[in-house]
Amino acid sequence: MVNLTVSDVAGDVLDLLTDPSVQDTSTAADARSVLAAYGLWDRVPASVRAHLESDAAESPRLDPDLVETELLVTGHGACEAMITEAEAAGWAAVQLSTSLEGEARELGRLVANLARESAREIVLTSAQSAWDNRQTVEGLPLFGPFWDRPADLPTAGGQQAQFVGGAVTGSEIPERDLSVQLSGWMLMEAAYAATVKEGTSNE
Repeated sequence: MVNLTVSDVAGDVLDLLTDPSVQDTSTAADARSVLAAYGLWDRVPASVRAHLESDAAESPRLDPDLVETELLVTGHGACEAMITEAEAAGWAAVQLSTSLEGEARELGRLVANLARESAREIVLTSAQSAWDNRQTVEGLPLFGPFWDRPADLPTAGGQQAQFVGGAVTGSEIPERDLSVQLSGWMLMEAAYAATVKEGTSNE
């Protein structure tokens, strides 16, 4: 038998992905340990305890020569593909981890903290890039639509923004549009808020 599968499990453990077509690596002792760890061993029916203490609770042994397993997609590979697509679309992608295991409520806090710190770094880096690439008009900053490249000074020529069929088309020189400037200022405000919050949390 050829077993083709994809992974959505940390560590790509096959018997968590495609059991029972591969050998189960867990044991009855594992089940007893979990019940004991959560204070449930004495609360489950006696028949369950008796079964878990018998040989019948162990998984049958499979002949490895009869099954060939191929992982078509791994968790790590899927993350790498998503990062590639995100970066191709112009987004800064950050991979937090592909191997987190544990209680969901505890890992949720960890992931939230990691995501919050990553988001802060993205905001601060983007704000610095936008500021470095700004133009100055009468002493005031003029932001570009792309924060990673120098802004262009608007000229009298070029197509201006228009409202057509319920939608707004951007100007030929985007720096002329209010939305572009507002996005730059909102980025600066977000960077300032992130910096002030960090200073407050460190006091």
